[in-house]
Amino acid sequence: MTRRPSVVLFDLGGVLVEVAGASQTIAWAGLDSHQALFGHLLGSAAFREFEMGRRSPESFARAMCAELRLPVGPAAFLADFAGWPNRVLPGAAELIAALPDDLVVACLSNNNAVHWPRLSGELGLGRWFVQQFLSHHLGLIKPDPTIYQHVIRALGVPPDAILFLDDNPANVRAALAQGIDARRVLGVADARLALRSAGLLG
Repeated sequence: MTRRPSVVLFDLGGVLVEVAGASQTIAWAGLDSHQALFGHLLGSAAFREFEMGRRSPESFARAMCAELRLPVGPAAFLADFAGWPNRVLPGAAELIAALPDDLVVACLSNNNAVHWPRLSGELGLGRWFVQQFLSHHLGLIKPDPTIYQHVIRALGVPPDAILFLDDNPANVRAALAQGIDARRVLGVADARLALRSAGLLG
């Protein structure tokens, strides 16, 4: 019989949060889509260092202005960057509230010192999770194996007792390699289906 998960571990962007507020930076950079912008970021050492807490917001902004050849300064870029996570997806709060009381609800997010204060405060996600595993606090980042190993140790449960929901295929593959029950979901409706199939929602 399949084990019922004792922990559900949520990614944030693309699962519970919409990250679609980068239109101004896309225009500044002369790019044609969010996908093009995020494709650049995924290959940027400065972005990786920032999301691991190893680079200040100001240093990150200077690097982005140079890499993307932006026609604005670091302060203007940072002001725009702060709004990239633009809203909690409809139904996300209700989904979290519907989870069983005995379930540990946590998040595992590649995040940073600019976005997390807004996500946790203004958008209210800080109170949703018993444990928050954030790349910029841990100095670890998805999809590196070390971040999943850290989470397993910190939660103190077998990896197959953790249901991990993420929108990035590379992150899902890396979690599966550590024995975690990881599933790719795109938004709240997908997450609800995954939770239901795991026996966590009626």
